Amino acid sequence: MAHETDLAVLTARIEKLERQSRRLKHLCVVIVVAFSAIAAAQAAVTKTIAASRFALVDEDNRTRAELETSMPGAGRAGVNPILTFSDENGRTRLRVGLGQRGPTLEVIDENGKTHEYLGGPTVRPATEGR
Repeated sequence: MAHETDLAVLTARIEKLERQSRRLKHLCVVIVVAFSAIAAAQAAVTKTIAASRFALVDEDNRTRAELETSMPGAGRAGVNPILTFSDENGRTRLRVGLGQRGPTLEVIDENGKTHEYLGGPTVRPATEGR
């Protein structure tokens, strides 16, 4: 009889451990799903990167393009965004931006001379006054 009692006690203990194991597994699944949802929500959040200047460099670490705000006193009134493209020798070849009176576009030759430029009726090339 003692043998049957020991067997019943062991069986009850094993069943209890199996229930606890199932609960623990379910809890782990819930935690993994919760953390995955949080990670997915974090990835979906749009993050803003703020700076007054961004530079694009080539394999040789030469600046090939810059997005920056013009500085007051640099020949432009106010602070406006300017996108500048440079050739492989570092010379400015194209500049797009906003001037005091509207958008501007400058095409610059290899000697630094502005050949084409668009802007408002009284806007001068951004290279003037430098």
